[in-house]
Amino acid sequence: MKKTIILLLTLCSSLLVNAQTFVTELPINHVSSGSSVFMRFIPKNLVFDNVPYLYGLIKNSTDNLDQSIVVYNEKIDLIATIKVNSFKEGTDYIIGNLSDYNSDYYNYDNFAVFSSYSRLYISQTFFNDDKNFELIYSLYDKANSSIEETDYDGDGIIDNKSVSGSRIGFIVLSDDGTEVFKFKVNDGERLGYIEFFTLGDVNYFKIEKYKKDTDEELFSFYRIDKSTSSIKLVKETKFKVNPTIADRSDVITVELDDNHQVREMSVVNAAGQVVKRVPVAPGQKYVSFSAQGMSQGLNIINAPEKGENNTQKIMVK
Repeated sequence: MKKTIILLLTLCSSLLVNAQTFVTELPINHVSSGSSVFMRFIPKNLVFDNVPYLYGLIKNSTDNLDQSIVVYNEKIDLIATIKVNSFKEGTDYIIGNLSDYNSDYYNYDNFAVFSSYSRLYISQTFFNDDKNFELIYSLYDKANSSIEETDYDGDGIIDNKSVSGSRIGFIVLSDDGTEVFKFKVNDGERLGYIEFFTLGDVNYFKIEKYKKDTDEELFSFYRIDKSTSSIKLVKETKFKVNPTIADRSDVITVELDDNHQVREMSVVNAAGQVVKRVPVAPGQKYVSFSAQGMSQGLNIINAPEKGENNTQKIMVK
């Protein structure tokens, strides 16, 4: 087992040296506890020293609920062990698990090195520029959620905890447990997925949210001010694009709102050039078109309606 651990750590070290902003997932055994975990890379642009780190979630072998994040540097030296603070309760919310939410991270200035395992649970410099690590947790509506405990083997010891209910946001806690940032959707809304991304030197996040009474789906883009750990709403739109990362051979499908008044969509590349125009028929909910002819890298899909220019981004490989 020890030889296997050393080989895996050596492999991770080799990958880290060449990682750039590459993000992936590797099975590995944590030496001190023996607990099996998945190690992931923290992209170097989210690390204070601008080098990629490895991190993983470990569970204490005697208490499955005692969880910590371990962080390794590019030499595979253990540099931090951070206590996980799930299941704490605030006035109107419950903190969930780190992995309770769907949360991709993309660096749109280095798209060529993305992978499909780009989950963002921890960083150092996404929300501010200090050296403390930032852990990102889901928030649940306390009035409509509950903490569930499970004893899988029937030995009377709780093996797992989870939060069941309405997800309303996320909270960022420093490695010492201090609150760095908290985001909640409006009353009457629930949170879907979150996407974190970097464009130029600026960090953003995009959320999918739903109206609780009508289930209407909305997409909101926020810009992060790292100097104050605050945000500004940049854009809110009502249409969905799939896939958001495409090959030239892919077909792009846009799902519009039921009552939309869009008559034409356009695709604009990063240089501001219109590379594609797509007509939209009245009442047409799904609009599909080929990615052929779109520029490599970042493209913006525009869907003007009622004097507003709704937009969504798409990356073309």
